[in-house]
Amino acid sequence: MRIGTLFGGCGGWDIGAWMAGASPVWSVELEPAIAAVQRDFFEKRAPRHRVVVGDVREAIELDLPPIDVLYASPVCKAHSKGTSRLDTSLCEHAWTGTAVPQWVDRYRPKAVVIENVTGYRSHEAFRQIQRGLTLHGYVERSGVFRFNQHGLPQSRERFLSWWTEDKNDIKQLLPEIPGPSWFDSTSDLLRDLPKAELANWQVDRIDRMRQRGVKGPYPWLISSFNASTTRFGEGKTVIVGRFANQPAWTVVESRRAQSGLRVLLEDGSVRAASLRMLARFQGFPDEWEIPEDTVTAYTCIGNAVPPSISALVTRTLMRALS
Repeated sequence: MRIGTLFGGCGGWDIGAWMAGASPVWSVELEPAIAAVQRDFFEKRAPRHRVVVGDVREAIELDLPPIDVLYASPVCKAHSKGTSRLDTSLCEHAWTGTAVPQWVDRYRPKAVVIENVTGYRSHEAFRQIQRGLTLHGYVERSGVFRFNQHGLPQSRERFLSWWTEDKNDIKQLLPEIPGPSWFDSTSDLLRDLPKAELANWQVDRIDRMRQRGVKGPYPWLISSFNASTTRFGEGKTVIVGRFANQPAWTVVESRRAQSGLRVLLEDGSVRAASLRMLARFQGFPDEWEIPEDTVTAYTCIGNAVPPSISALVTRTLMRALS
């Protein structure tokens, strides 16, 4: 099965498709540094895979090979949970609503999959995609998925819509696979993490938590990001964190958020979380190399479609379209 990707980023969709045994054929990504990460991964693994650096509105003029499936994760922050107000005017990428159907009309894939934040369902850009694909004879199914219920060790929630021509008999795009906890997925990495410290206010809150008898299995994953609005464990407002038997919370692009992650061990020692841990949370295989530039690394990991989720989607499509 041949895969084409729009807004390809560092290759989450494509890496997952490759993991599933499909053939990534081409991917379009605007940012050169991000595209280079994907190109480096596939240079020896799938040398015929072409990474196009450019705007999808211009790249449509290229003569790219035919595909069976088109994946797209259009850029739009208007409905991100990191945005304080749901204002559709915030999305400067509303044009993606017409661009995606144009690609579908040109390459006529057997299936199309759109991935985005949950609020994207109500955005005009997605409604344009719906109208365009329906006009081209595609039938939609869609749903909101909590990826921890599909094998990912984080509480990421995303909207997926999938389309096939004439009819859509794919009732369940993702099989249910209970995801591991953050600790189960990264326990082998902990011994090599560098030593770190917690802020005084974090130590005070942990002490108060212990005095109230609120506890969970160690180690604890802790962050100082957005501490005023996030709850620890089951509804106890103490500090941003997760117990060893819980999934990590959603990995995001913000370097500030992710670089503040700490691991608190039962003996009281603290370690700084690593980029490899974040990559594990996001479903990247260990053979994916962390970019040397840390800004690029945080952007790649935080913005990626989890490759392990892509692999599940691809396997479903391979069975359905064979």
